[in-house]
Amino acid sequence: MPKPNSWQWVLWRENFLWPWRPAIARSRMHRMGVGLILLLLLLLIGMFVFWFIGGPRIVLEEVLATRLQAPVHLQANPRFYWGKQQLQVTLQGLRIGTQAQPRLQLRRLMLSLLWRPLLTGHVKIQQIFLDQPSVYGPWPASPGSAASSTNINVSLPGDIQIRDGSLRWSGLAGHVLQLSDVQASFPRSGAGAATGRWSWNQHAGQGRLQMDIHSTSGLSLRNLQLLIGTRQVPDALSLQMPRLEIQDKTLQIPALQVRWQDNHERRMELSLQDLQAQPGLQKIALRSATLQAGSDFHMQIDHARFSWVQWTGQAGYVVSAEHLPELAKKWGFSWPKLTNPKVPRYFKMSGKLVWKNPRFDWSIRQGLVDSSPWSGNITGTWQPLKIHLALQIQRLNLGAYLPSPKAGPGAVLPKLPATWPITGSLQIGQLIWGKIRAEDVLIRSRKP
Repeated sequence: MPKPNSWQWVLWRENFLWPWRPAIARSRMHRMGVGLILLLLLLLIGMFVFWFIGGPRIVLEEVLATRLQAPVHLQANPRFYWGKQQLQVTLQGLRIGTQAQPRLQLRRLMLSLLWRPLLTGHVKIQQIFLDQPSVYGPWPASPGSAASSTNINVSLPGDIQIRDGSLRWSGLAGHVLQLSDVQASFPRSGAGAATGRWSWNQHAGQGRLQMDIHSTSGLSLRNLQLLIGTRQVPDALSLQMPRLEIQDKTLQIPALQVRWQDNHERRMELSLQDLQAQPGLQKIALRSATLQAGSDFHMQIDHARFSWVQWTGQAGYVVSAEHLPELAKKWGFSWPKLTNPKVPRYFKMSGKLVWKNPRFDWSIRQGLVDSSPWSGNITGTWQPLKIHLALQIQRLNLGAYLPSPKAGPGAVLPKLPATWPITGSLQIGQLIWGKIRAEDVLIRSRKP
């Protein structure tokens, strides 16, 4: 036998082991195959146990809770249907929020995902089905919500269908708004519609919404119509919007018209032109807005700009009204008792309003009360309330508003309260009050 570590030893070993090599290889392959089978079996058992104890449900709850910054609960594991072109995922008993204070609850949520994008790592939703969704509000502000609002590029992820939806929103003007029996269908592109019932502040009725939807990189709506009726008036509120665009972090509405009426013959109409909103910058710009209440009240706003993050803005305005006592009574406002219960018969005011929290500057370029022209400025702050007047009236006849003064010594006017917030001056070119005739009257209000 050759000595070890020599070349003769290597040749002898190779010749000696050659007949046994296939058997050794087969033995190794056999052991590897058995090990692989055992590994797959253990993996299958582990997956079965993981699924049986609700592992997918727990993982999905954690993922959604992290994304939504709110507690998430699922009633069972998600279900999957493997189709040829799409994967359908079903979530049973989804709840966002706590059991005591839920934000959203669904009996069932179904998502249809296309296979081809999914295999390349992209999620493309073809259809969303919401079965008995219930929304509760208002929602608490979540951290980072202001930062996320800078991007409002909205597009529908896919066709959306809602069956038997409901909403309960408390604290809306001191009352609770409720929607029920909501049935809706909104395709990614095409005609969408929604119907339902509503109730608020002891009022109730039906509602209907329809529009043409086009969703790509942004959201475009055409021919949007909203109709809300009450038990007494089927068309109490109607809204028409020929076009709405949400793109490039801007919401654009070229025209909007809203009509409202009730069963007491009260009517109101609002028209907007060229409205642009930038929620990311928290700004609104408006070319013009017109409000018409019946035939006796008209208000127009021009070239308005407003920033609600800084509470600043400016707008030009024109306000006119006729038959003010009857108008106030018709709309439920109190009106002081005057000598003539039918005055003022006519009122008009135009000018510009500029505000920057907490200050405001209100200029009256042209004003008219019956036959009395007036103009001036009103400035001050609203936190705390301090008002400074600088008004001029050309001619004022107080006889139609206040009883004429009695003959005798001059009357002593009551003292102003210690917290009187108004200062400034009122100049009257000609004052007529019973037998009193005065010119260039100056009334001042100083700080107490």
